[in-house]
Parts: sequence; structure tokens; C-alpha cells
Amino acid sequence: MRALQIEPVPPSGWAALAPFIFACNHSEGDVCCLHSHTGLDAAAYAEELRTLPAEEGRYVAAYAGAALVGMAGAEIDVELGRAWLRGPLVAAGFDFAAVAAELLRALERELPPQVLRHDVFVCERWAEGLAFFRAQGFGGEAAFDEFSAAEPPPARPLPPGVQLVAAQRRWRAAIGGLHEAEFPSAYVTADGLFAPDADDVHMRVALAGGEPAGYVRVHLDAQWQEGYVDFLAVLAAFRGRGIGRALLYEALRWSFAQPGVRAVSLTVRKDRLAARALYASAGFRRVRTCIGLRRVLPRQP
Repeated sequence: MRALQIEPVPPSGWAALAPFIFACNHSEGDVCCLHSHTGLDAAAYAEELRTLPAEEGRYVAAYAGAALVGMAGAEIDVELGRAWLRGPLVAAGFDFAAVAAELLRALERELPPQVLRHDVFVCERWAEGLAFFRAQGFGGEAAFDEFSAAEPPPARPLPPGVQLVAAQRRWRAAIGGLHEAEFPSAYVTADGLFAPDADDVHMRVALAGGEPAGYVRVHLDAQWQEGYVDFLAVLAAFRGRGIGRALLYEALRWSFAQPGVRAVSLTVRKDRLAARALYASAGFRRVRTCIGLRRVLPRQP
């Protein structure tokens, strides 16, 4: 392997990595690293990196002389102890596995000591990346499909006795428990669901006969000009009544009402057949299959 220099990139230099990240991330004919995929083009990648808070990111880069030939980054949440890895991505002509391993080690040195869980989310077509992460001890593989809808839903009345209302703290036990059961490793905690909606977040609870039956959370992703359905779930006792569809249509309606939105996206595990059938019947189409992996480092004494 050619001698490389690997060094941390300060927040002021993150946006300059965007053209390289975008080019490498599309080198296989599809997106390689989904956590790195932050917009429709290199300019959108750069804008996301410019607006990523300094305390929520870390980046390292590899250089051959003055040429950028590799990078690895992470979006981090110290409170959750998690890092969502971006890359490693390596320029063509270099030994991917060797350079990526050096980049990953350098990135780990930059992460806060509390961040021990590392998550990756890659396209199943990126064979080189999948082999690398497996060799680095990442496991717990789960396959997801990414779906997208390009049109608002048809007008449809709510099921009898069902209301969709803003979240209230008094439903924390039922809805928070459902969230924790369905999405145990979610990037939004159960308590976080009940924070007041920001301008770019829409959270609704379905009431059936006045009882909490399910919920949906969707947010506006300005970089993508789309809505993204973060979470949707219905309590087992209320399934089969059209509540899931009502919640999904609410997410679609809210998203397409936002200026400039061109699509609504979501991801769903491949083994969640009922959810997949719902999304397909509501006009969503599969974009790609993605693989999630994670590695948990031992806590230092």
C-alpha cells in the first residue's frame, strides 16, 4: 500500500469533502453507504456537512501527497453512545480493505469514549463494503428495503371511531411502550416522541374509541426535498382496522403539503410482511435493499 497520511478533519473542512464523498458513494452504480448519502448531489452533501453541528460529527481523511484518497466519518449521539458511520470510502486504485481499516481505526480514536456502538447501513450491492465490515467484527445483520412514494394519497375518511391527534404525555406508557417494543434501537427515544413538534417534524397518535392505538412520526428532509417516515406502529389489539393506513396517509398528506417536497421515503425490514404490503398498496415502490450492521466495543476500565 502506498504511504498515506491520515488526519482528522476539523468541522470547517467537512464541506470540502463532499465532492469526494459523493463520487465514491456512487462508484458502484448505486449508493454504497446510506449514512453518507445526504442529498441529491454533491452540493446537497456539502450543505448537510456545513450544517452538521460540530459536536455531532467526526471525520478523518487519507491523503497521498496533496490528493484526497479516502475518508471516514460518523454522526454521533454521545447520550445514546452511538455512532452512525459514514464510510469508509476509498478512491479507485487503492487497496480498499487496507485503507478503510486505517481510516476506521483513525476515526475510532476521534470518537468520544462513551460512543461504543457503531452502526453502518450499506447497499446490499456494495459487496466490497459488506465484506470489509464483516471482517471488522460488525454483525447483527438485518436487511431493509427502502421505499419511496411520489404522489399524495387519495382522500379517504378515517376508520369509524378513530381520531388522529397531537401526542400528549399521558399516552407515554402505551405509545412509548409500543415504540420501544417495535424499534428497540431507535435514534429517537420514547420520551423524544413526546417533545413538542419542531417545524420539520409531525407526530400524530391514533385514538380508537378514545384509547391510544398507534402513532406515526415523519420529518421533512430539506436536503432531499422529501418527507421521511421515521416510525409507524399500531398496537396489536387495534390491528386490522385500517389504523396503520390512516397513519401512513397522514404522514403522506403532511409531507406533500410542505413546500418543495417531491417524494416521501421510508425503510422497512424485509421480514415485516404486513408493513411492506401496506406500503406497496399505498403507492410506495422499492428503491433498494440495504443491510444494517453494528459493532459494540468493550467499555474501557
